[in-house]
Amino acid sequence: MLLHLLYLKVAYFDTQFAEASSEWSVSTIRNIWALKDSCVVIPCTYNHPPSAEKGNKKIMWHKDFNQYIYHQTLNKVLEEFKGRTSLIGDPENQNCSLQIDPVAPDDKGPFHFRIEIDKLDKYSFMNDEVTININDTAQSPTLSLSGDTKAGTGVSASCLIYHTCPAHSPNITWSHSSTAITVRSQQMERGQWKLTSELKFTLTVDDHGKNLTCKVQYKGRQPLENSVTLNVTYAPVKVMVNYNHSVVKEGNSIVLTCSSHSNPPAHRFQWYKINIAQTDLLSEGDNNIYTENNMTRKSRAFYCIAENLVGQS
Repeated sequence: MLLHLLYLKVAYFDTQFAEASSEWSVSTIRNIWALKDSCVVIPCTYNHPPSAEKGNKKIMWHKDFNQYIYHQTLNKVLEEFKGRTSLIGDPENQNCSLQIDPVAPDDKGPFHFRIEIDKLDKYSFMNDEVTININDTAQSPTLSLSGDTKAGTGVSASCLIYHTCPAHSPNITWSHSSTAITVRSQQMERGQWKLTSELKFTLTVDDHGKNLTCKVQYKGRQPLENSVTLNVTYAPVKVMVNYNHSVVKEGNSIVLTCSSHSNPPAHRFQWYKINIAQTDLLSEGDNNIYTENNMTRKSRAFYCIAENLVGQS
């Protein structure tokens, strides 16, 4: 009876597809998404009985019985997967992560991890299948802007995407000429990586109304982009006084207009007249038009000061 039970145990672990036990376990993702023509990494770690610690380990991934998508012996791999699958984990460190590059439309699975240990055991984890959801459309980047939008201040723009292809990480570029760019890649859950590009620059008046664009280039894809229009606030600039006569005669009236460029628009104006001996404040308020009714030869010049919520000039 004892010999019969021992025989059953050996046959159990030597079967092609065994059920999981407390000594054999695998940690992977049941469902993962991937972008067609890019690559995907299926994260995988496993545990085995202590008796298998020193054995030579062979890692495999398969679909159905003997339909290998990855095998150390290349001629055992299905033709449609040859040259596209590779083991990027170290089996000695119990890492069985698999990369598929590039991803084809039919790489949906389900796939199963299998391990064979020379002269010991063989094990296929049939209850831990992996299915790949393949997307034909790439993800557009997420663009955000932080910081004060006043001219002369520094701001930070962030461009973010998620992907599953660390071997060919997408490339992010900016429309702005600043070289203060920091790129960070972070491994997330469920086989995803988060790629963030941060751009820092100082806002200028000339930036107002322009588009700030970040562009992402995926492997085998046309670039995708996202833009935000810069709304830069600044005090009035290019303040000018215009009048309605080319020649002004003494005793005549003259209508003066104060114009400027600013964001937000100027809402308050001060009018001054420069005489021979002094400068006089003529008016102050929300009117950018001033009328001088009786011009004299003592009136040398007029000027205005425009003001908005940011400042005055």
